[in-house]
Amino acid sequence: PLAMLTLGAFIELRFPNWKAMLGTVALRMGGGWLLGQALVLALGLTGLDRATVALGAAMPVGVATLVFASMEGLDVDFAAATISLSILLGLLITPLLLAAY
Repeated sequence: PLAMLTLGAFIELRFPNWKAMLGTVALRMGGGWLLGQALVLALGLTGLDRATVALGAAMPVGVATLVFASMEGLDVDFAAATISLSILLGLLITPLLLAAY
């Protein structure tokens, strides 16, 4: 709950460094989806197991990113904006993935 409050305090809907943020989100969500698909194929998963692994791998950047950025003295605004962007994209992508599985 504390991490969610932290994200609410730092939520950022302006994307000043959008190229780097888009690359980060694409790597996390797109790369995660590809790795999830590889895992599904390698293990031969079907049904609910397949959907869970495939959807879980493509989820947005987690709130822990903001906590780690704050603890390590990194760019907290960039981390908050990246999380915000990934959540917005996740709201668009998740229904499409659900429909596919």
